[in-house]
Order: sequence, then C-alpha cells, then structure tokens
Amino acid sequence: MAKNKERVFFEALNKLNMLIDRSEDNAALPGEVQLSEMFGISRNTLRAVLAEAVNRGYLNKMPQKGHIVMPRRFRTPKVGIVFDNGKESPHIHNPSATGALIQRLTENDIKTQVIQANSLEGILWRAMAHRVDALFWINSSAENMNELAVVGRDFPFPQMVITTRPGNIEEVSQGKLVQVNLDVTEEVKKKAEYIISRNHQSVAHMGEENSLGFKCLKEQLVARGIDDERIFLIDYQKRNWTGNLIKLCKQQAFSMIYATGPVMSREEALNILNTYCNKDNPPEIILFDGDHFEYFLEKFPDLNIVARSCNDNKLLGNAAANELVKYIKHKAPMQSLEIPAFELHLIAREQKNNSATLLNHKKIRRRKEAVSI
Repeated sequence: MAKNKERVFFEALNKLNMLIDRSEDNAALPGEVQLSEMFGISRNTLRAVLAEAVNRGYLNKMPQKGHIVMPRRFRTPKVGIVFDNGKESPHIHNPSATGALIQRLTENDIKTQVIQANSLEGILWRAMAHRVDALFWINSSAENMNELAVVGRDFPFPQMVITTRPGNIEEVSQGKLVQVNLDVTEEVKKKAEYIISRNHQSVAHMGEENSLGFKCLKEQLVARGIDDERIFLIDYQKRNWTGNLIKLCKQQAFSMIYATGPVMSREEALNILNTYCNKDNPPEIILFDGDHFEYFLEKFPDLNIVARSCNDNKLLGNAAANELVKYIKHKAPMQSLEIPAFELHLIAREQKNNSATLLNHKKIRRRKEAVSI
C-alpha cells in the first residue's frame, strides 16, 4: 500500500471506529454510498476499511442488512506493543519480558497487536486505527520517550513504558509516562553489599558515564567507606576505553571489576584482563549474565570470575500485564512500578584435587556452580 493510500486508509478506519463507538449495539451502519461520502473516500477504499473492521470483530456483515455493529460484550480487548522505536523488522531486546507480557495477557483474553511505523506520530495513529485499549513501549530510546511524553497525551489510550534502562527514561519523561522498570536501588544495594563482603577497597565498573546504575553504586560504595578516587568507570562508549582499562590493569588499580555492556565489549574487556592483570593476584570479576555467558567461562578459564549478575525480566512483563488487566477489567488507573528483579549468583570452580565446591547443590556446566544470594 503506497504511503498516501495507507494514510487515507487509516484515517478512514479511525472515522469508522468513531462512528462505531457512537452507535448502539446491533445498529445497522449507513450504506456504502453514504459512508463513502461521509469519509471522503472511494467505494473500493471503503470496502477495504469495512472488511478490516469486520476482521477485527467490530462489525458483522449480514446479507440484506449490511454491516451491523457488533455488541460490545463480544469485543475482545486488545493492546498494542511497540518494540524499540517502532521501525520495521524490530529487534526484540527483551524477549523474556515480552513473552511473559503476551502470555499473561492471553491468559486474561486480551489480544496483542505489534504496531510499526516510520515515526512516533505514525505509530500512535496506527494504534488508534487498530483500536487498542493501551499501548506498550518496550525498551524504546530516551529521545522517543521524551517526544511521547508530550504528544502521547493527545491520544485516547493509556501508554506504558517497559524498560531495563530506567535512568534514561525517568530523566526525560519527568513522571509523565507510566513505567515498569527495574528497581535500581535494590540492584545496587546487592552489588555494594557483595563487594564490601569481599573486603574490596578499589573497584572498576564497565558502563555508561551517565547511567543511573553506576551513579547509585558509587554513592553506596562511598557511603560504605570506599574512597571515591578508588572507584573507576570504564565507559565502553568512549574511543579510548580499552587503553584506560589496560593502564588500570598494569597499575593493579582495582581488585574487583563489574564487566557488563555489549557482548563484544565484554569479550574485549576479558581479553585485556586475561593479558595484562597480575596472574598471582588477579582481580575478582562480576560478569553480566547476558548472551554467551558460558562461552566466556570456557574461553577464559584462568580469569577469577566469582559471580554473575542477571535480571529476571519475566517479572517486568508479568507486572506490566497485571496493571493492564486491572485497567481493562476493573477501570483502575495503571501505576508506575519498580520491580526487584536483580539476581547475583556466586561462581565456584573445582578445587585442584578435582573435588567440586558445591554451593546450594545447583550445578552449572563447565565446572561451575551457582547459588542466588
């Protein structure tokens, strides 16, 4: 469908939706000639619009009676889902949260519709044309959410942001968007408690300079007695980050590092640690449990990986779905939530005599075992 024809189609579909909303259950719509004049479209376009409404369950086409408004009790609620910025062929950044969201909605007889367009305003208009009861944005950019906080209020359905990057979204939306995100405070507290329990006084952290997680962790560590100048940020977005990490390794500047970020950045960081760190007194490593975690364990057997961190993102999807179910079925307003989904697992290697150290009897392949703390 060409761009201008597509716009005409969705504008006409919105007009038809509004006409259906004003009509009584089982009411007959005007004939095709009158409707095409009302909407200012051709008969062919009108038939396509009517067919779409029938397919979605808002109209019933009956012989000799025309198009009849479907009773509201037979209409199934539907929500829209926007991945990332809503462009075509989206990458699903958070499949576990998305899967949990869709499953919980399906269990409550709520349909889902993926919404895509080339602009934020186009996404909102398409969502309206699809007659969604609410719209979910999953891990969209801060720039997109900043715009949405302004223009999204003009549309007749609530919108919720589900994100694992709470700091960036919170700063731009200024409380104007309903959000379900990770409880950063709980995550940072667990990290800080573990670092202090290991008696570390110098820590390196891979991450973005303005990330809320690093800022909070630094505050927690300083409050627990670690010198501010002994907390190092390795910003993998900067060009010289590898040089900075090599320099810190040669100086033995830190005794623990939290390795996170994109998978290639993590691998490069582990390569540097494996090459330049003191082999007799290597730093302890907390490794983010993203893709290829076991690959890293196998590739770097000599590194002192003592823990892995992860988020149970299914909890985000379930919490968001529960808020929507309350909104649709009980007319309760959706609330912003911070979900404590962070987990930290200890990693134990086999002893030199090949006897394994068992932690809570939960075995991990390649001579690793894990236990939640």
